[in-house]
Amino acid sequence: TALLALFGFFQWAWAEWKAHRMRKKVTWLGVVFVCGLVAPGLSYAACTGASPTWNATADQSSIQTCLSSAAASGDTLYIGAGTATITTTPLSLTGKSLTVVGAGTGVTFIDNDTGGLRALDITASTSNFVDVSGITFREVDAASNGIVLITGTMFQESFRFHHNEVIHNITGGRGITVSLVYGLVDHNTFEEGAGSVQSVSIEGALVSNDGGWTPW
Repeated sequence: TALLALFGFFQWAWAEWKAHRMRKKVTWLGVVFVCGLVAPGLSYAACTGASPTWNATADQSSIQTCLSSAAASGDTLYIGAGTATITTTPLSLTGKSLTVVGAGTGVTFIDNDTGGLRALDITASTSNFVDVSGITFREVDAASNGIVLITGTMFQESFRFHHNEVIHNITGGRGITVSLVYGLVDHNTFEEGAGSVQSVSIEGALVSNDGGWTPW
C-alpha cells in the first residue's frame, strides 16, 4: 500500500511539473505574441515638443498640427524621415514666423496628391518670416500654382526656401510659385520631366497701372 501511495505521489508530481512547464511556455509565447503586436505601434504619428523646438512625424496630420496649433512664432519645426502624402487640402503655414527643417533631401518627402492643388501654402511677411529647408517636394498631381505656393504681404521680405529638392515631371505643373512677396530661393535642386513645366514662377504686385503684374 505504501509503495502504491508513493508511486501515485510521483505520478502526480510528474504531471504537475509538466503542466508547470507548459504554462511557462504558453506565458512566454503570449509575451512574444503581444510584443510582436505592440512593437510596430511604437512608430506612431505625432507632433511633439515644446517651444522653441518641435518634432513631427512625416504625415499630413502631425505636420499640420505642429504648424497650426503647437508651434509659436520664432519656433523651429523638425520633420522626420519618411513620406507625407498631402491629400484634399495643402499644408498651411500662416500668421507666424517659423523655421521648418526636414531630415534632408531624399530623406523627408512631401508629395502633393491633392487633385492639382499644392502640397504647401505659405503666407508670410517681414514679421512672420518663414524658412524652409531639407525637404524633397514631389509632384504627384500637376500643380498649376506650384507644389509650394509662397505669398503674403506685398513687397515685404518674407521667406527663404533653400537646400530643398523639387521633383516635378508632369506637364503643366510648377515647382514653386512666389506671389507678391520678396524672398530668397537658393541652393535647391529641381528635377524636371518632359513637356511644359516651370521650376520657379514669380508673380509680382497686383497693381492696376501695369495690367496686374510687375516683373521683378
